[in-house]
Amino acid sequence: MAAVWGGYDLTCGALSGVVFVASTAFSGGNHENGPKDKRATYALIKELVNKFREMCGDDNCKVIRGIETKKPLLSCDECIRNGVEILEQLFSEKSI
Repeated sequence: MAAVWGGYDLTCGALSGVVFVASTAFSGGNHENGPKDKRATYALIKELVNKFREMCGDDNCKVIRGIETKKPLLSCDECIRNGVEILEQLFSEKSI
């Protein structure tokens, strides 16, 4: 997924992966719960995005890579590792 987004200077591909995995794992598309299920998923994603921002300094690839400042905050590999850590923690907390 990161390769698809790479170089577009938008949301970090590692974060996109975190959102995709978490949404798929926890949304479940349960239409019986309707908006309740969707609200819970949105709240979870907001929490994960905030955690990623704390760990990586931003959620924008251009900022993290230091494209304009020439001072990268982290490497792509570090962002991916942080994303994996966030998901591992999430799955551990949810007992998945």
